Amino acid sequence: MTKIGGIRRKTVRERNVGHALRNVRAAFGEISGVSGVLLQQLDALESDYQRMCDFMLRGFRDDQRDEVYGQLLRRTVEFLGDCELAELQRSNATFGDLAKKTADFSGDHDSVRRLLEGDVQNLAMLSLESDETTADRLKSFHEEHLKHLDLLFNTLLLSKQWTSGEKAFYTELLLSPTIDGSDAALLVSAVMLSAMTVTDVAKWKVLFEVCRRAADEQVRQRALVGVAFALPEESYGEVFPEFRAAIEVLCGDERMRRELLELQKQVFLCMDADRDHETIQRDIMPTIMKNQKLRFTSSGIEEIQDDPLQDILNPNADDEAMEELEQSIRRMMDMQRGGADIYFGGFSQMKRFTFFYTMSNWFMPFSVEHPALQHVVGKLRDSRFLQLLFDRGPFCDSDKYSFALAMSSVLDRLPENMRELLNNEDALGPTMPDEEQRSAAYIRRMYLQDLYRFFRLFPQRSDFRSPFDYEKAPEYFFFTNSVFSQTALAEEALSLERFLLKRKHYNSLMRLIHNYEHADRTEQLLIEASFLLRNGNPQEAQAIFARVLEKEPDNDRAIHGMARASFNCGDYAKAIQHYDALLTQHPENQQFELNACISRIHYGQTEEAVQRLYKLYYELPEDKNVSRALAWGLLMQGSLEQAERIYGALLTGDGNIPTDFLNAGYCQWFNNHVEQAVGLFRRYRESKGDTPQRSLLDDFKSDAELLTANGIGRIEMMVMADLVSGF
Repeated sequence: MTKIGGIRRKTVRERNVGHALRNVRAAFGEISGVSGVLLQQLDALESDYQRMCDFMLRGFRDDQRDEVYGQLLRRTVEFLGDCELAELQRSNATFGDLAKKTADFSGDHDSVRRLLEGDVQNLAMLSLESDETTADRLKSFHEEHLKHLDLLFNTLLLSKQWTSGEKAFYTELLLSPTIDGSDAALLVSAVMLSAMTVTDVAKWKVLFEVCRRAADEQVRQRALVGVAFALPEESYGEVFPEFRAAIEVLCGDERMRRELLELQKQVFLCMDADRDHETIQRDIMPTIMKNQKLRFTSSGIEEIQDDPLQDILNPNADDEAMEELEQSIRRMMDMQRGGADIYFGGFSQMKRFTFFYTMSNWFMPFSVEHPALQHVVGKLRDSRFLQLLFDRGPFCDSDKYSFALAMSSVLDRLPENMRELLNNEDALGPTMPDEEQRSAAYIRRMYLQDLYRFFRLFPQRSDFRSPFDYEKAPEYFFFTNSVFSQTALAEEALSLERFLLKRKHYNSLMRLIHNYEHADRTEQLLIEASFLLRNGNPQEAQAIFARVLEKEPDNDRAIHGMARASFNCGDYAKAIQHYDALLTQHPENQQFELNACISRIHYGQTEEAVQRLYKLYYELPEDKNVSRALAWGLLMQGSLEQAERIYGALLTGDGNIPTDFLNAGYCQWFNNHVEQAVGLFRRYRESKGDTPQRSLLDDFKSDAELLTANGIGRIEMMVMADLVSGF
């Protein structure tokens, strides 16, 4: 954040005009090159504020003073926004270069409207012509149109705080059916990026109105994302009443609430792109690559011929390989249908084309007429590949451009049969059904993936605050913006809490819970307690589960949670009480029975626990948890021979945990089989990562009561630790 940005944020929160004007005057004194326009605006604000102060000093009462002060505060905040933008252009190379690039571009309203509406009309007229020069004229038209669009995109990105007139103009323009929908979608992205860079309530209101009223779903979904990502802080509602009113409308609309919920979930799915890529590389791609029949050579790509001996040795090999390949592809498609960004890892390596040096291209809806694809069109000649990519490609627009540009670079090296395949709908692999591709959720997901690539891969990405980085930009977890805390959006928060718990976004979950605290909501209390239990705070979790049980004594989830929390707290009496309550309702649940027995061993009811564990042991002879619980119970009971026998069987298989070796070592030690005990304690240390000697002594001290009961004193503990370490 710039220095002026910090002053502005403080001003919005404290609403102190005098303090803000003094601070910005001092800041101007430390900054070289402040424009004369900004200095004049500061002079005017100071003069108007001084006039109000003088009026009050002379003892005049003014019923309009609060309103006048509010207007001055609003003007001051907007002025500080312009100052913040100017500071960015001075100190940031990206914004400075864009300012130079757009210096001569006329962004007045009439010119912008004529440009966008005129190009729609000109394209329609050109499309009706068919003379020899039409193709060249169309190419020139698209090049000129794209150049103007890029300038307009950058102009909007660098635009100052919008007035009510600018807000009305751009709202009408972006909703107008007389401009191209793709142009409108691109400009919506520019407005969003501008408002994300320097908060502007007027720009946010434009996004809000377009989101509510746009007929074009692509434009509407981009505006919805802008509403979320460019959302001002709650304190702006005190300065700009229209913002507070818009929030009430937004949260009062059931469809908008539902879409905001879906959007927030999709943002987290985008953030999981790296994790999903690792899953694909580890579990899916090896199978796909194993079954591909292409060889990449220095002279091109060759098809691998089938080995005739394979048909003799394994006649079912092709069918098995095809089934394995189909299963891998189905798994990947299931991930995609679930919202995963399965293509990020692959396409992230394909953003080095000069196409991506132009910022606006990262937000450009895919079009086969884009000038950057004309050489691709020439190479593909009569191929339907580009149109198939446009119509059926299951990729975001950014990846479609990458795919098309990459294809042109390898086309000459493809075998003839593969070039022919480019005319086939199967060329792109599995695609989404047309109905799904037209859905709001799919359109929004593809746009989010475009944004994710921009904020992760654009060379100058560090000059922008990413809405996908909650460590550096926590305000962009928009569901936790305090502006929503007392609104109807709280109705959707529970669904998001379940989602975050399932996806293991625990820190985000707690921030969400704290933003929508409602002590009487059982579901929320259960989620919060479950998180605390998972996060190593069993005492706090126990207290919350107790609150739920006061209201709902028979709530299964609360009883189960209370049992687990009590066990983790070492409150074994309560753990037994609640596991027994669960067994009353679910007598066949063997996991509850196992947990109840382990709790009893800890509580000293070892004899009863061992009897019940023997029953489980015969019912579940392959369950290692039952075996280790019974062996431990027998060890605590002093039944060393039986414990030794079970530990022996337990350690012959796989899947052992470190404490298996520790407890088995105790068993041998208590039987005076010292050499065997040393070996087991060494395996224990190895399984824990060869921890130092003191760690083993700590274990002995923790289990001192058990060791003392079996005749092991402090001296023997130290000597044993030395034997294990190889003294």
